[in-house]
Amino acid sequence: MASVSPLIHANNHSSLKHILDWVPLSQLTEEQKSQLPLGSCGAYISPIAEQDITTDLNQEPTETSSNQSKINEVDGFKEITLIGDVIIKQGYQQLTADQAIYSERTGSFTIDGELTVRQPDLLFIADRGKVNQQKDQVDIENATYVIHSVNIRGQGERIFKDKEIINLTSSQYTFCEPGNNDWALKGSTITIDTEKNQGKATNVRLIVKGIPVFYWPYLRFPVGNARQSGFLFPSLSLSDGSINLSVPYYFNLAPNYDLIFTPHFLQNHGTLFEANTRHLNRHFKTDIKLTHLSDDSGKLSDSKKELITNGTSTVDEVTPFAGDDRWSVGIHQLGGQGKRWFSEIDYNEVSDNDYLKDFSGSTLNSNSEVSLNQQIKAGYQFDHWLLTINTQQFQTVEDELTRPFKLLPQINFDGEYYSGDWTTTLDNEWTRFDHSFADTVGSNILTGDRASLKYGIGLDRDWDAGFLRPRVQIRHLAYQLNDRVLTTGANANPSITVPQAIIDGGLYFDRDGSGYQQTFEPRLYYFYSVHKDQTNLTRTGRNINFDTGIKTFNYNELFTDTRFSGGDRIDDANQLSIGLTTRLIGASSGKELLSFSVGKALYFEERRVSLSGARDTENNSSIAALVTSNITDNWTFTNDTVYDDDENRTEISTTSFKYRNDNSSLVNLTHRNVSNSSEQAEVSFILPLFSNSWSIIGHYDYDYRNDRDLEQLYGFEYHSCCYRVRFSYTRTINDDKLNNATASIDYDEGVILEFQFFGLGGMGKQFNKLLDDAIDGYDQWQATYRE
Repeated sequence: MASVSPLIHANNHSSLKHILDWVPLSQLTEEQKSQLPLGSCGAYISPIAEQDITTDLNQEPTETSSNQSKINEVDGFKEITLIGDVIIKQGYQQLTADQAIYSERTGSFTIDGELTVRQPDLLFIADRGKVNQQKDQVDIENATYVIHSVNIRGQGERIFKDKEIINLTSSQYTFCEPGNNDWALKGSTITIDTEKNQGKATNVRLIVKGIPVFYWPYLRFPVGNARQSGFLFPSLSLSDGSINLSVPYYFNLAPNYDLIFTPHFLQNHGTLFEANTRHLNRHFKTDIKLTHLSDDSGKLSDSKKELITNGTSTVDEVTPFAGDDRWSVGIHQLGGQGKRWFSEIDYNEVSDNDYLKDFSGSTLNSNSEVSLNQQIKAGYQFDHWLLTINTQQFQTVEDELTRPFKLLPQINFDGEYYSGDWTTTLDNEWTRFDHSFADTVGSNILTGDRASLKYGIGLDRDWDAGFLRPRVQIRHLAYQLNDRVLTTGANANPSITVPQAIIDGGLYFDRDGSGYQQTFEPRLYYFYSVHKDQTNLTRTGRNINFDTGIKTFNYNELFTDTRFSGGDRIDDANQLSIGLTTRLIGASSGKELLSFSVGKALYFEERRVSLSGARDTENNSSIAALVTSNITDNWTFTNDTVYDDDENRTEISTTSFKYRNDNSSLVNLTHRNVSNSSEQAEVSFILPLFSNSWSIIGHYDYDYRNDRDLEQLYGFEYHSCCYRVRFSYTRTINDDKLNNATASIDYDEGVILEFQFFGLGGMGKQFNKLLDDAIDGYDQWQATYRE
């Protein structure tokens, strides 16, 4: 490539930035800042205002000024030479030079010396060239260009602009600010369409820090943030001794739909093809992801070789799907947003139980995914009624996991009416329960239909000093069961009806302190539900249970009208919940500084309805407490505890500290303890180093009960004005040992390296998915500091 203008190689970077219309972020107006992508360091601001733009240059006169001029005649045509401080304007176009020669025959200005050409969104600076303003053509040599609206600049041995098309020879292109060439595309030819914001190039090299790192014989790329079909940057990862390379290709099919096709070259499996298409219209937002791997080669990873070497497993056991075709399907759709009707599809399926752990290595918690949702839902909102139709089942990917029932379908028709302070609710639900194994020979799995009704009327009165919400309701539960698996004489259509009453009331007191206001909020919640014998909901001595469990007890559960999740039981209750809450509120800011709530329930009668058939004879519940505190503007503390005061032991405790700072720092500290079950500690963080350009990233999850690490992630990110690089090391416990505390432990390890060059597209979202799974609050951090 020929040398570029001495102006571009000037040592004075601040002078260079000024010449190229660069304005640093600190000097931009708030309106200009709002139009920039987050993370930008500044912008190119054209001195030509939009209101100066005209649509037809031929209607505009050409105005010239210079220190001196002379006129010659050549072959019958005038030739005008302008000398010294030459300025040539036609409409919104402007040319400046030390000397220029105008040819009446060609309508062009010829400049043999430094020249500057300005248009509303373009700037050219060159050593020499020709300009025809009426034809909107520029032909210049040894030149620099700036396209203001998309924040790009570049250089070329020759640049020829014909209206919206810019052709560059022996040229380069970059998104980096003036004086910084951290990355650039260099090509034999580069063509930029300034109207469509698209580019293409031949013999292209990606230069990073002066080092060629990638080559394309031909490349199409977006200019700025515009979408353009072409290759995205490849992704390279190393996991469990296996090298994986992904090379995505983006198809910009239409403004409202596109496709990313990605071959994944997996060392231990073969080539997996992935297609991800997105579609958007005024009714639906759709995202479909399909993958397929033909004839899995079944090569052994490092961890599987170790299992065979130590005699723990055989080759067939660790590669059960060798030679098989493997695939996945993911369909996600939302419809009717902002309308009375709505729909949702969340369908996920994989070819085998090992698919997620073999091909989802970028997700730390892939080992904990035990079922995949397959759901289609639709509904309509009337003035007082809401109709919802839901079909749902799950694919289990854990061999020993009990498969849940299918909802085929579940229909809810819920009504709500208001009259002054009175509220009437009419909730209706009908569900058909089926099961994958129900028709298997010898199966005794019970299936059937369930109708559940809940009608109530209540008063909702609020005063400055408190509230009162009495309510009466009736619940009805009825079944139509498949009598094929019922014992002789069993009732295939059992039903029960239970009246219930609730009185919910509270008071509000407050007092002023020094810089704060303190509240005291006692609350009483009385719940009475008539006991009805539910032993007729049985078959061969076992209770009917399609979808029901016991809710996890905490402070908020003190004030609900059922202790069951699901709909196969109706509570019997005669109980009073007592809750006390106090808050500290900043007097000037109005911000809640501290909230502390504590309470328990008193049971006046034993509770005979249960899932197991055993009665609950306790006369009071454990103590439940909930604390939230904004320790400072940056630190937040929460604690959710259940304490058994009869046994003097903590049953459940979850404590977390969260730190958020304007300098992009993020820290999460969490401790979870479930008595006689599990105890884990988790730490995750994103911390800036030196400046906001460098960040260290981490996630650590430890199992105290079994004295072992569960998950680890450590990495870094470097973010400049024109590119980002991220690296991580991951270490996760082998999923086969996750639930086996006595087994010898081995881990899967991997590394991921990702580059993103702003203004040229990125390499995919693998890293975003990884960090979103590992770090609470990462999505918000990403949107605030990096997108």
